[in-house]
Amino acid sequence: MHHDYVIKNNKFILTPVTEADIELMRGWRNSPLNHSSFLTNNYIDMDQQKRWFENYLQKTNDIMFIVKDLEDSGKRVGMLGLYDIDNDKNKKKAEFGRLLIGEPSTRGKGLGLAVTLNLCKFGFQILELDEIYLEVITDNVTAHKIYKKAGFLETERYSINGKEIIKMSLFKENF
Repeated sequence: MHHDYVIKNNKFILTPVTEADIELMRGWRNSPLNHSSFLTNNYIDMDQQKRWFENYLQKTNDIMFIVKDLEDSGKRVGMLGLYDIDNDKNKKKAEFGRLLIGEPSTRGKGLGLAVTLNLCKFGFQILELDEIYLEVITDNVTAHKIYKKAGFLETERYSINGKEIIKMSLFKENF
């Protein structure tokens, strides 16, 4: 979905994903360092990435951001988003995901938690969501710790494609 939202603090800025970002995103996604973080880790070629971006622009319920590290001259270092945004008036919710700090030199500095908290704040305050939920692979210990620190609570465990999954939720009233 094309959007003009920008989220900024003193460490980072989240800007809309553009076509100029998709090759960098593809590189992060294809990196062997990141394969264990995803349910599917098939190699993504250039055409697949272009089709994904074209489809993304047509969606009305996905919002993707590029993470730019302001402590490193605004270098693009990661991505994340809210998707499957459901604006049902009784319970507005969205799935949090695609969080990836793709630049190894940027990892371990608290950026993942900071962008997670700020995107959730955006979801609750600007999009007026009631719930933000996610799925994380049990082996992705780093992401699981980030989500727990952000306030997500485990709601369910199950298996997909032979991988153990934890479903977690964060509710507006608890944020």
